Amino acid sequence: MSELQQLSQSNIFRDLPSGLLDALLEKGERRTLIDGDFLFRTEQDYTGEIYIVLDGEIVIQRTNGQSYGVGAGDFVGLSSFLDHAPYSSTASSHGRVELLVLPEPLFHKVKKRFPELSTAVNRSIADRIRRWNPGRRGTTGVLIQPVRSFMTVPFAACTGETSLESALNIMRSRKIGSLGVTDDDGRLLGIATPGMIAEAIGLRGADVGQALHECVIDQAFTIGPEDQLWEAEQMQQDYGVKHLVVVDDGLPVGMVSQTDIVRALCMQAQRNILIGRASEAVDLDGLKSLFSRLDECASGALEYNRWATNALRILSETHLAIMRRCVELTIEALLREGLNKPPVRFALLIMGSGGRKEMMLEPDQD
Repeated sequence: MSELQQLSQSNIFRDLPSGLLDALLEKGERRTLIDGDFLFRTEQDYTGEIYIVLDGEIVIQRTNGQSYGVGAGDFVGLSSFLDHAPYSSTASSHGRVELLVLPEPLFHKVKKRFPELSTAVNRSIADRIRRWNPGRRGTTGVLIQPVRSFMTVPFAACTGETSLESALNIMRSRKIGSLGVTDDDGRLLGIATPGMIAEAIGLRGADVGQALHECVIDQAFTIGPEDQLWEAEQMQQDYGVKHLVVVDDGLPVGMVSQTDIVRALCMQAQRNILIGRASEAVDLDGLKSLFSRLDECASGALEYNRWATNALRILSETHLAIMRRCVELTIEALLREGLNKPPVRFALLIMGSGGRKEMMLEPDQD
């Protein structure tokens, strides 16, 4: 089997553009290890390289005594590559091993041309998470569905020549929190958000007429349309980002945000628990009955969520749905008593844990 076939059939590089794999194989250096050779050792300084196994197996020995093998088509040295810290484990060859060596500048050069390289890194990270968290609560329900089912489409984008003012107006008119930036061929260059634009203007003195590529574009983290929703959630947690660009066959096709994931989880909860029933309550006794079953909501939220913060948000959304219906029923009761409708549009402001969406089973809302 050729090196190209070996990579393209691996779990990490599957379905990625052949041009990406060709570029890696063309630019990367080959290195051969014989049985027992060390690639790096624990506490050794980062070498400035990342490695891809082309053939054979690398054994990773952790300081706690645990070990695992890395086979063809996967990265070695990923953790230190990401944070530039000394190696936290020892890597040695099991038999003869053929490696593809990518110096960090080369890796970033290839990734700039093929953003899908980030997808391969993310898949490798996800595999490690699954390997070293066997006792973690299993991922079920909506989180095992493909990203394509929940991404926002069409992909909202503009070119790097778009002005800051125009980009902001696009986001405002479409009511979106991020905007993809692409080149003339539609390939992804990065991402822009209102916060980035505000920082460029307010802190760095950028002019509203300046082009995005001059002062705003930030790295976009990507994910594939067939990757599962929990992987998107994990990436957002790992990288501290709110938006992921969904890339298919080298081109951006959609966006998945933290809001999309929370909305999907809320839809799951709505189908199974109480949120949907609150809007159907016909009187305050009905709402009281729903309130008494909040423990069911909490159990369901924990069952379908890997992160306690998301489970807490779903519980809070249930509280808010009950409160919202309570206000509606109160207004209906006042109208039945002969009072007029509210003379103006109004909003109910909730402070404290309710405003932060951190309400638990017995919130102390006034």
